[in-house]
Amino acid sequence: MAQNDYAALEKENRRLKREFRALERRHEILRLNFDTQLRVVKVAKNHAEEASLAKSDFLSRMSHEMRTPLNAVIGMAHIALRSDDFDRREYCLKQIEGASKHLLRVINDILDMSKIEANKLDIRPNTFNLSATISNVTSVLSANIEAKVQQLIINVDENLPPLIVADDLRLTQVIANLISNACKFTPQNGVITLNATKLSKGNILQIEVIDTGIGIPEEHQPRIFNIFEQGEGGTTRKYGGTGLGLAISHRIIEMMGGEIWLTSKQNYGSTFTFTIPYEVGVAVAVNKTPIAQPLVQARKILVAEDVDINREILKSVLEDTPIELVFATNGLEAVKIFQTSPEDFDMILMDISMPIMDGYEATRVIRLLECPQASTVPIIAMTANVFREDIDRCLAAGCNYHIGKPIDPEMLFRALSKFS
Repeated sequence: MAQNDYAALEKENRRLKREFRALERRHEILRLNFDTQLRVVKVAKNHAEEASLAKSDFLSRMSHEMRTPLNAVIGMAHIALRSDDFDRREYCLKQIEGASKHLLRVINDILDMSKIEANKLDIRPNTFNLSATISNVTSVLSANIEAKVQQLIINVDENLPPLIVADDLRLTQVIANLISNACKFTPQNGVITLNATKLSKGNILQIEVIDTGIGIPEEHQPRIFNIFEQGEGGTTRKYGGTGLGLAISHRIIEMMGGEIWLTSKQNYGSTFTFTIPYEVGVAVAVNKTPIAQPLVQARKILVAEDVDINREILKSVLEDTPIELVFATNGLEAVKIFQTSPEDFDMILMDISMPIMDGYEATRVIRLLECPQASTVPIIAMTANVFREDIDRCLAAGCNYHIGKPIDPEMLFRALSKFS
């Protein structure tokens, strides 16, 4: 073979080797990329399966948490209807009341969680007395604590100002969640301690809720504030609960500009701690003139409500008062009744979701009527629409106040007093 031909073959061979090595490198890169993408897909698949499992477990708990009190309501109503014994009927009614309140708490948790996920949970700071707020929370929960013969110790730092500016409603919600959990997971004769202290740097409130309960295993602690999750299935089945309270509390504290965390050891209790910033509140002079009570004289109230049982409940709540109720079954009927004799009515209780004409439109129409009473008569929205945007929409339509359903008699009487 000629020398030149041999040299050309060697050159071509080296070129082919270089191309082969380049192909090998590209293949290795593609393989690595494929492996990486495969791992990413596997991780995403595992996360999706875990999330799906958590949500399925959550839905299962929700079904249990809602069906259990509903079963009590239906069962006790059945027993009461079949019994002629007064004491037995009274017992059944008390059980129905307790189960209904439990069901309402579950529904409120679900609604709060949905508002959080939709970024519609509001933080509304105002001035309040911290010690009084804590006292109110513990007073509401005292029956559960006393039932388990537990001791509740409250310590409020004297360095904290009497009045602070923060969202007392949301703060109350978080404290109530933490103390309720402490009560639930602490055995009889256990001790629950609440410490409220002022941190040394700035205006920072720190609250600790310490219990001597079952504690939380270390492996379950990282997900204790996660949505849709609880620490451990067996504990959930034994103690119940929606698993939303801590997730809601975590989000509320974040929205208030604070932090919340847990320290716990299994069988040695748990400590939940959170901090929030606050401003020092200033006392405002209050008019001490007594408010006229709505029950001292007869008055006439127009009620727009399309549901028979809701009208019956309202009649029952106010049956021992001199108040006269006139009912309309939709917004248009309410407008016509008021328009006929506006001077007869001292107040209007307005449902929102009604046929023919809803409460928003009925309120707007009444406010535009050409009579002096149309602009001055107090209109109180009385509705199951309880989101912040629902309340704002009621006020924008011309309502003076909002009461959420189910109707709390005490809240209803406060509204009657407020606008009497």
